[in-house]
Amino acid sequence: MTVASQGGGPDPMVRAAVIPAAGRSRTRAWWRTATARRYAFGYALLAPAALYVLLLVGAPFLFSLYLALSDANAGELTSSWVGLENFRSALESDVFWIALRNSVVFTVVAAGSSCPVGVVLGISTPPSRSGRPRCTACGLAPAARALPSGS
Repeated sequence: MTVASQGGGPDPMVRAAVIPAAGRSRTRAWWRTATARRYAFGYALLAPAALYVLLLVGAPFLFSLYLALSDANAGELTSSWVGLENFRSALESDVFWIALRNSVVFTVVAAGSSCPVGVVLGISTPPSRSGRPRCTACGLAPAARALPSGS
């Protein structure tokens, strides 16, 4: 008898034979893994934002496509499908081309004049002035506003 066996513990010199038990293996299904749970948690956090974008961006976009391809009028509940006829008549109209030219000219002039003015004001303000951030913001705000909206 050894010292370990006298104390009730296993004998360090004897190794037990490991016999696998019959039955299912202990591998877990893919949906029960930690990685799958992390992915599911991420998708659960992303779902409200995706739903928000679909409802507030996607639905109006699809409705505008419907309106563009039908002869819907304000105040009327019915409309009929006209397909690309609205676009063909717009391209044939002189008013459309005048409005398109005015929009392009205004956008180019607004961006071409406000961006350089804002950059010059931002660069020319000396760094030692305590009001530099305010002056820079006042100079760059028209440029920042003019670029995305075109107005």
